[in-house]
Amino acid sequence: MGRDFFEDAQIRVGDRIVRPAEGTMTRRGRPPLGKRAKVQQSLRLSPDVIEHFRATGPGWHGRINDLLERHVAEAGRRAGGGAARVAEERSGYRAKGAEAGRKQAK
Repeated sequence: MGRDFFEDAQIRVGDRIVRPAEGTMTRRGRPPLGKRAKVQQSLRLSPDVIEHFRATGPGWHGRINDLLERHVAEAGRRAGGGAARVAEERSGYRAKGAEAGRKQAK
């Protein structure tokens, strides 16, 4: 470890932090990659979908993302390259989803 590692390190005296850490190791996880970094989002999926993708081994989250990206790209081609609206954004789908949500709430 170099001198810069210790210069950026957190300094504590007992339970009190005298100087917080600075630099690249102050955040957990992988740093965002550019302007189009992925966004962490909670998403509910059916158990069948999860089982299917988990069975394909490590990297299954990325494979779900790849499949969804292909779907969005295909929807854009079908829309003629303009403002792409995927099937889930169409008013008919939203109306059905909203109706189902009201039934569950009762």
